[in-house]
Amino acid sequence: MNKTMAKPINWQDFEDLCKKIWRYEYNCQDIKKNGRQGQSQNGVDVYGYFEEIKGYFGIQCKGKDDYTNAVLSENEIETEIEKAKNFKPQLKKFIFATTANKDTKIEEFVRNKDVENREKGLFSITLYSWEDITDLIKEHKPVFDSYVYDKHYSNSSLVDINICKESANLCPKYTRQRFINKFIEMRQSSILQPIFPQHVDYSQFSVTQTSLFPKKNGSYVSLVIEISNTGTSSLTNCDIILSINNDQNIYFSGYTPLGGIQTTFSDDDKIINLSIDSLNVGITSTRTVTLKFPDKKDEIEVIKDSLSIEWKFSSNQNTEPLYGVLNVPIRVEFTDLDDKIRNVYDRKSATESIVIKPIELEY
Repeated sequence: MNKTMAKPINWQDFEDLCKKIWRYEYNCQDIKKNGRQGQSQNGVDVYGYFEEIKGYFGIQCKGKDDYTNAVLSENEIETEIEKAKNFKPQLKKFIFATTANKDTKIEEFVRNKDVENREKGLFSITLYSWEDITDLIKEHKPVFDSYVYDKHYSNSSLVDINICKESANLCPKYTRQRFINKFIEMRQSSILQPIFPQHVDYSQFSVTQTSLFPKKNGSYVSLVIEISNTGTSSLTNCDIILSINNDQNIYFSGYTPLGGIQTTFSDDDKIINLSIDSLNVGITSTRTVTLKFPDKKDEIEVIKDSLSIEWKFSSNQNTEPLYGVLNVPIRVEFTDLDDKIRNVYDRKSATESIVIKPIELEY
């Protein structure tokens, strides 16, 4: 996203933006605007209780236009600090939020006032210029979505990445069977041995399909990703990096069970890269990826009910990558087979066991 993000067009919108930012920045659900227009506010436009400092913080929102290159003045800062000293209950933290661009002289002045106030046992003072505020907007997705998608930002290069409804659930499939090992007495008998053929010329045998496509372990499930251009300009040379962020043995696979087409036998990728040459405004492109689920019983039994896949999007038009998370539900499907009885000649082996296997793939 462009660092020169458009500024709010009026002070009311800027107050709304600050309220949203610090609700998420300080995890403060009770953040509020101070009073109403025309009332004395003691230098505080927005306030809330910050659990980390066990006290109230106050925000002074200063809107400045770009046409006059207006900046905060030292007199303005001094005046608002004095007003904030009268806020009740006493503030623990005082924030200057401004649409003015960064200015080293003003930042130094605020740092000095911060030290001076702390030495007197008063609230700390922090300055957020517009460049700092845009960084905060990008750090909190709900704020970003509200501000960038809905208003004040034209010609945006944005995308929306979702799971196709038809593949909204990942359904790895397994068979489940009980094996009963039944002990029987071994009786004395003649031992018969098969006669193996000698001098067989194996070069006359043709290579089988199985040898060309070795058996693959694990349950494979397809997932369809939808990439939509929700901005106002076309995107070119798009890259979407998907990464599985969990401790389960679930991986991306090059194998595609749809139609039995196999591209690669690599099953150890937690990160893959999808590419799109161009994506026009309002167009949705789809990409199919395959996920390999585990084949070991203890790993199958602890598969969680959802999978988080992080995505990062970049294109020629995006000066900074976009980020997001796909949360995909998982529903493991078991097919129960009939019990199998096996004769054993060792009493210690006369036990029961449950065997879980992935349903075999057909090539």
